[in-house]
Amino acid sequence: MFFKKNVEAEDIRLDELNNALNKLFNRHVSGFALKAEDIVNRIKMSEEEFIDACDRFESITDEPDYDDEFVPAKVDLSVLKSQKRSYVETLKRIMDNEFDSNKTNKHEFYSEFLDYIKHKRDRILKANATFRFVFMSYAKYIKRFKDIFSMIDRNIERLEYEIGNINQEYDVYKSIHGKITGIVNVIDEESLLEEELDSLESKIEFNKNSAVAEDKDDLKLDRIKKEVETLEEKIVFKEKTINSIFLQLKRAVRKYDYLVGKKGKLLNIVLDPINLISNENEYLFLKKELVSLREAINKKEIQIKNSKETVEHISNILNSDILNDIKEIIELRFELSKSKSGLKSIMRIAEDNRMKIADKRRRVESIKRLKLDIDEAKRRIIELKESLENDFIKHYKKKIVIKGVEQS
Repeated sequence: MFFKKNVEAEDIRLDELNNALNKLFNRHVSGFALKAEDIVNRIKMSEEEFIDACDRFESITDEPDYDDEFVPAKVDLSVLKSQKRSYVETLKRIMDNEFDSNKTNKHEFYSEFLDYIKHKRDRILKANATFRFVFMSYAKYIKRFKDIFSMIDRNIERLEYEIGNINQEYDVYKSIHGKITGIVNVIDEESLLEEELDSLESKIEFNKNSAVAEDKDDLKLDRIKKEVETLEEKIVFKEKTINSIFLQLKRAVRKYDYLVGKKGKLLNIVLDPINLISNENEYLFLKKELVSLREAINKKEIQIKNSKETVEHISNILNSDILNDIKEIIELRFELSKSKSGLKSIMRIAEDNRMKIADKRRRVESIKRLKLDIDEAKRRIIELKESLENDFIKHYKKKIVIKGVEQS
């Protein structure tokens, strides 16, 4: 009884896979390669014969004349002889163009040769058309060219046929080659994604305290906002109180300023006491003027309604500590200005921290997306690796394991 030997898989590195594929393909189409090589050798022999025929044609001394049935009557014989030389030089120049290829794949190598020899054939046909009078006039010497050219043409057809017979195998080869290119590209892509992920994660680590800073900023903002609101309420209340005290004297003061000819000096203070009474001298001037106003009312120099109540109100102002009340408002305004300045500063810091946190959140989202992309790339790598290993078994009966491609 016979047992089939268990064939061990051959380890092949990814960077060696294309070379291994090429060798297996060439081995698979070795029968084609032998036929193609024979055809190519026949074409090369025909090329050498063609060059030899050119030399023979160039050396003939029997030139055509008008008695020759192949010579057109309108042809200038001296020009014809010159064109003969040019025709031969053109043919030799075409034939001197040697085939050169670095292709190791047999299908690609012989396909390139086919393109090369067809191009050479087409150039010869073009030369024949250009020098048609030479071709016609030397017809009896051209037969050798025609025979060799026909042989080349037939071998071109044979080579086309043989290449066509392995086109299906070559399509398989190209499909596998495409997968190798694909897995290399996906591995490169995964590497770039990993680098980007490392960069993002390092920046996330650098800004890890941003959330704590945001909480502290919010607490500071709330505290300072409350301070500002409290100060503003105090200032508004005190300003309204003082302004209302002085506004009750507005009518009397107008008449007083007119009486004494001071053109609204006291009236300006009454209308804006907080800003115009900020020191002791201004306060003493106010008191002096209020005393004069009270005397003018008592002496009936100023006629106003409720004069008794007005005099009493002036006395209350003179007996009060209005200057300290105004100074307190000024101090509160200064304190409010500092609080607002601090509020702006904290708001700037808070906004900066919010931007950092928003940036961190964007980076976190980018990290999630990158991780998904990396997982997808790894999945595709594994999928391509398995597909390639199966292709080598299926098409070339070669069991391989691709090294350098980690499965995770």
